[in-house]
Amino acid sequence: SASLDADLTQLEELYRRSGFTTARVEASTSPAAGATGQHVPVAIRIQVFENTQTLVNSVRIDGNQAVEQAELLTGLSLVVGQPFSVARVAADRDAIELKYANLGYQSVTVETRPGLSADGRTADVAFALREGPRIFIDHVLIVGNTRTTTETIERELRIKPGDPLGLEALSESQRRLAAMGLFR
Repeated sequence: SASLDADLTQLEELYRRSGFTTARVEASTSPAAGATGQHVPVAIRIQVFENTQTLVNSVRIDGNQAVEQAELLTGLSLVVGQPFSVARVAADRDAIELKYANLGYQSVTVETRPGLSADGRTADVAFALREGPRIFIDHVLIVGNTRTTTETIERELRIKPGDPLGLEALSESQRRLAAMGLFR
């Protein structure tokens, strides 16, 4: 029964990712004819209620000042005319937040509004941004290095004074320093 429930949930998610936001999948079981003995085979009937498929009608971004809307829309998974899904909205929200974090906007917030039409056939998706302050690197202080030169450490860093404090640059710097095998 748990396996069947998991399969039903997986089917519903497949439909939802394909734009059927209100899809429902139900199963009914009945003993197979002529069943005898301890193990009774059952017939499983799965019924799918697709309902209406929702397509993306438009995607827009509000509140952006530092980054052009065209740049923010590039690479998003929500595409006009394609199926709408909540999972894609969440992935695109995360992608927008990451673009801003890499530009030094560590406190950016992105709210989503799916804008479903009354008949459920279209979605006008809006992302509302609050950029927050942009953080720049003032100084990079390297202390405690007794066996490794400061120049060697600086060569591995992907952050420099005057650069925005980008999330990927910071992570890559940490990764490169760890890959040297010299630090805990």
